[in-house]
Amino acid sequence: MIKLYSFFHLNTSFSSVEKKDQKKLINKCYWPLLKLIEKNNFRIAIELSGKTLEDIHSIDKSWVKKFRYLLDEKKCELIGSGYSQIIGPLVPEKITIKNLEIGSNIYKKLLKKRPLLGLINEQAFSSSMIKIYKKFFNAIIIDWITAKDNLSEKFIQNNSDPCFIKDDFNNKIRVIWSNSISFQKFQRVVFGEIEFKNFLNYINNSQKNKLNCIYSNDAEIFNYRAKRFSTESKIFLKEWNRVEDIYKYFVSNKKYEFVNFSFLMKMKIKKTYKVTSAKSPIIVKKQSKYNINRWAVCGKDNLLLNTYCWRIFNYLEKNSKKQNLWKELCEMWGSDFRTHTTKKKWLYCKNKLERIIKKNKIKLKLSKDNFKKIHNFKNESKISKNKNFITFKNNKFLVSFNLKKGLALHKFIDKKVSNKSLVGTIIQGDIKNYGSSSDFFSGNLSILKKKSLTRYTDLSPCKHKIYLTSTKQYLLRASFKDNNSNIVIKKDIYIDLKKKTIKIKTNLNNIPDSIVRLFKMTINPNEFKQKELVISTNNGGENLENFKINEDINHGASIENVSNFTSSRSSFGITKGQIIIGDKKKSLIFEIDKNLSSLVGMLEYTKLRSKYFLRLFFSAYESDDTSFFIKEKNFLSSISIRAKKVKSV
Repeated sequence: MIKLYSFFHLNTSFSSVEKKDQKKLINKCYWPLLKLIEKNNFRIAIELSGKTLEDIHSIDKSWVKKFRYLLDEKKCELIGSGYSQIIGPLVPEKITIKNLEIGSNIYKKLLKKRPLLGLINEQAFSSSMIKIYKKFFNAIIIDWITAKDNLSEKFIQNNSDPCFIKDDFNNKIRVIWSNSISFQKFQRVVFGEIEFKNFLNYINNSQKNKLNCIYSNDAEIFNYRAKRFSTESKIFLKEWNRVEDIYKYFVSNKKYEFVNFSFLMKMKIKKTYKVTSAKSPIIVKKQSKYNINRWAVCGKDNLLLNTYCWRIFNYLEKNSKKQNLWKELCEMWGSDFRTHTTKKKWLYCKNKLERIIKKNKIKLKLSKDNFKKIHNFKNESKISKNKNFITFKNNKFLVSFNLKKGLALHKFIDKKVSNKSLVGTIIQGDIKNYGSSSDFFSGNLSILKKKSLTRYTDLSPCKHKIYLTSTKQYLLRASFKDNNSNIVIKKDIYIDLKKKTIKIKTNLNNIPDSIVRLFKMTINPNEFKQKELVISTNNGGENLENFKINEDINHGASIENVSNFTSSRSSFGITKGQIIIGDKKKSLIFEIDKNLSSLVGMLEYTKLRSKYFLRLFFSAYESDDTSFFIKEKNFLSSISIRAKKVKSV
């Protein structure tokens, strides 16, 4: 017998649904779902956020009353998700905790119960979510289809068996799997796009252990069209009747049995997995075009919204009297403002964030060092210069920059860590069998203009000035202008010889609709042991997540065969601003400032016959089906770099 289970996701903040249409949403989608549950024994569960529950209650209290009745009668089960659909791996741990706390209180207030099962919002999961969610739930739901891609075939259990997932610190939580292929086939049957037989064959053949989640997605798409896409199908029939017909088929056939989530949460656990990797540090649901970058650096301007949210968060951390703002911030950090949202809703989010910033006088703190221009190098023993390079050094530290390539970082040597450069330029042909026709630089940026498909970089000769700051740092300054557009880039590089660090600040102006990648850092493959390579960062948690670099990776590779150009595959959230690459003896530490720009980190790694190619870079803007520039962009960003000798354990 094949055991089936399902839940419907309710969301009044659905990206392209305006507030004025929420009543229509309740009548066309949410009431039919409750009636379906009430008159049948399909064991359907409902997941909804605290905000959705509040919205429904403010419009139609009778719906909430009926839902509570069905829960009390055990005709339905509640799945929780917090107050707002926040993408946990992209925000500080405290925000995710606040979001879950607020949501939990709303469930208790309006439904008189707290859920034991939690849906990971948008099923965007990093291993840091385990420690957070286990404080609120006995189990979580994520997508099996994407999770199993990070597992070795020989270790995979029967599909859909509940299991434990774990992190680096032995925290673990029970997971119940959703199935993104099943729910998409379910939807397509209802819309008349595929035959029911196709869906049925998948249910019958895909699960060895006879367990399948047949639906685990939106309720808002049946008998209602949110007008997200021009290709959306028209409503030709009563789609909730078609939904009911699918369930009735399974009920009438003795080969199948519907079970509820309470049953699944009591099943014996056979396996424990770790489902993330350096290749996929954050997994989401559905096809690879639906990756974490859609909420981080796509949309109408997710970089701007997320940066505003970071500034407010850091302000709240220091101002305990502003507790009322946490709920507002959770709402504004919600995923639905960041995908196929309407212009009206996007402007609502942007304007509200700007009002909060203005009202609370949250100012961006920039360094205000006094500068003294250096005119004569003869008096500066720590600076040397020739036609190609400018070098800053003392007896412990050396950095050099390429004057003909936009001040690209040429060498970075911390003699306490290594006598050779750890990150910088790899000259053409130095790595055999990989890009032998190119040099690989560090510290530079690239802007791919989507309209013309032309690329602009700062790898060009530049006029520069050198200063000494009041804090005894050297400042190397240059600016760049694209002759084919209005793009202007200002670059400041701070060199602190005493602390053995450099900091690169960029000010980008008039950026058109583009893919923008910054601070490309090419790692010296001769200085880090390939078998020991590890990258570490925070993806929504307090602790670093550690990933072995042991397979080919390219987070920035485009994805083919989709209707819209998707420029990337994954990224690191870097939610504490730091990302580390190294081996057992030494490491490079890169730090970005989320208050300036909420960048994400990407990795490219290729195994070669004798060496490897490894590059870290940071993204401000990517492209996917949600991307839509309203106007040209201006933004600031920065990165600091230092090396560290790893202490032997």
